[in-house]
Amino acid sequence: MPLPRTDEEVLKMHSIPSKNGCILWMGHRDKDGYPKVHRNSKRFGRISLAHRLAYLLKYGYIPPELEIDHVCKTPFCINPGHLETVTHTENIKRGDYTKNHRNTKKTHCKHGHPFSGGNLIMASWNGKQVRVCRACRKNKGKRAYCRRKMKEGHR
Repeated sequence: MPLPRTDEEVLKMHSIPSKNGCILWMGHRDKDGYPKVHRNSKRFGRISLAHRLAYLLKYGYIPPELEIDHVCKTPFCINPGHLETVTHTENIKRGDYTKNHRNTKKTHCKHGHPFSGGNLIMASWNGKQVRVCRACRKNKGKRAYCRRKMKEGHR
């Protein structure tokens, strides 16, 4: 029976260095390209993302309120020098969501109204900027008004 591999051996076995300094994970990746590893690490407990394991091995503890940001913008890079702990808000600000975030690609709301010009409202929701369709918001307000009037009429 083979000896269990250490965390370091697993990372080394499934990665290759690149010319730009990234250490590229060649193992399994999730749908967003992040490196997947399934480890019950003796030091860190259950780990499912290889870049988090690489960061833990180099720097130690990751506070629960922080995320790992790939400074190199390569999601399958596991080079600890390219990884940094940041808040979720900071991670979102640093990201290029014009390329990969599905909602930024939408040009119209689900009812077919355009997300442009006078029909676009920029609102804040849970501290995040969101786009809101003015026509849909107006229709929602009308429906709420009618429901209130109906309840008042039935008293």
